[in-house]
Amino acid sequence: MINHVLFLIERYDTESESFRYVHEVSKYLRSKGIESHLICFSDKAMEIDSGFLKVHTVPFLLHGDNFFNWMMLVNIEFVRKIRELLEVESFDLVNSVDWVTIPAGTAGAKLLDVPLVVTFNSIEHERGMDKMHSFVISDLEWDGANEANAVIVRKKSTSEAIKVFRLDPEKVFMIQKPEDVLKVYEKYMKVKA
Repeated sequence: MINHVLFLIERYDTESESFRYVHEVSKYLRSKGIESHLICFSDKAMEIDSGFLKVHTVPFLLHGDNFFNWMMLVNIEFVRKIRELLEVESFDLVNSVDWVTIPAGTAGAKLLDVPLVVTFNSIEHERGMDKMHSFVISDLEWDGANEANAVIVRKKSTSEAIKVFRLDPEKVFMIQKPEDVLKVYEKYMKVKA
């Protein structure tokens, strides 16, 4: 039975594809009696309760020498926030959205001893392997996809591109509706039980 889901996204940006995904899914989950929490980066610490999504933002003032290094430092702060929330909350499942949260999502799921779902809006192989950290990002995506109990992709092009990871096709789901996300969650809760 799922009562609490923990989402992780890069930053608090209500216009981002990742935030819209979490917003839509958590709204549906709330209609089914499931509470959703979100940990993400922001310039300041905030606790926001929309009624169907509890947002916990993590500020981080240090600057990495590039985006990749900075994001890895932020992941450490995400894990600290997970540990802090554990003092007052329990979670049944972690849903990590995109590569930037995979280290914290993997660590959080292991810390909580719960299933990990990784959602990809796109992967580096789709975006082009032509940036400074493309291969490291792709390796993180591969690692997260292999560590995850289930992988959700949001569009057909991603479901094709992710084949490069050679995942068990039974754990990859192309999903656009929140009710289908819940079905994936329920499937993997049963596997854990």
